Amino acid sequence: MKGGLGFRDLYGFNIALLGKHCWNFINNPQSLVSRIYKERYFSNTTMLGVKKGGNPSFIWKGIMTAKTELQKGFRWIIGDGESINATKDPWIRLKADFCVENSHMYSGRDELVSAYIKQDTREWNIPLITEKFVSEDVQTILSVPIPQRRTRDRLVWSHSTTGVYSAKEGYKFWQKQANVGLVYDMQEVEDVTIWLLGKLSTARDEEVRKIYVRAKNKTNSSVPKSKQGSQGCRGVASGEGILKLNMDASLFSGAPDFTVGMVSRDHKNTLLVGRTSCFRAPVSVFEEEAIGVREALSWVKDMQFNACKVELETDSLLVVQGIKNSVINLLEVGEVLEQCRRYLRELEGIFIHFIRNQANRVAHEFARITCLVN
Repeated sequence: MKGGLGFRDLYGFNIALLGKHCWNFINNPQSLVSRIYKERYFSNTTMLGVKKGGNPSFIWKGIMTAKTELQKGFRWIIGDGESINATKDPWIRLKADFCVENSHMYSGRDELVSAYIKQDTREWNIPLITEKFVSEDVQTILSVPIPQRRTRDRLVWSHSTTGVYSAKEGYKFWQKQANVGLVYDMQEVEDVTIWLLGKLSTARDEEVRKIYVRAKNKTNSSVPKSKQGSQGCRGVASGEGILKLNMDASLFSGAPDFTVGMVSRDHKNTLLVGRTSCFRAPVSVFEEEAIGVREALSWVKDMQFNACKVELETDSLLVVQGIKNSVINLLEVGEVLEQCRRYLRELEGIFIHFIRNQANRVAHEFARITCLVN
């Protein structure tokens, strides 16, 4: 389908749905369908490395087309490093294509990532990496975290917050790669919202007209006033015997590191003690905030605060939901969330809550000042 506002594309939807087969072959290899296809088409390689092969079936041709279109969205996450080719596979998360720079420079080399990990300490072998890789790759390789627990390497979908592939995320990725949609000259447009509503109002499709009506009603509706105190910048005093701990992560654009600021208050809202920590910048704000919560929980454990109850407050709703919902997360942040859950199981009388960022200003400024000093 072509034309219209580019809301639908049957080819793209088909690619996204076929991508589910690729995902199932990767993550459910013991299923009957996966075993049949693996025996027939890729018995000696992985799903990402397989070719179309000779005399392929109609279904396999479609799956291979989807794999070609979506392959750039998959990457490896290190577990033990035994399944990842260091010079060919996508595994470096700070790279746009997740692969080493100028991979042709490493032609003929088939080292596994495990060869560059000190297995006793679970750290990178920096002298060996410096010797074997060009300078452009060394820093990005060292930025990849190594889990302290030995687990299996896993392929993840890099364009979702959980690492799990879905047809919806696959379609969005395909649209971005294919640059689907209409192109308009916006140079003379003064108000984008009014311009967009005008475009929608003149569309012929009845469904698009309904979207216009809902959007127009939304823009004309009054915005409800915030509840009294919800926008306050000062923390609310807690009950006696309760200690409040606020944390926030801060990162300046282009900076190689990010900092976590933590402050504790008693039941009279009196500041007791603060702490900051500095970490190598990961790839998402979600991961930064999750690391901050983990460090705050570790701080509670080390300090053994003399309180019958500790309330940890963060302005990252995604992290709070990720910890409480226990949804499987295949990305690196999933390991951080699991560490947070372990701390919460070990520590009695500690609870984690979401608050608005306006009420978390002290922890935010604490972390921000540390960034400026560094």
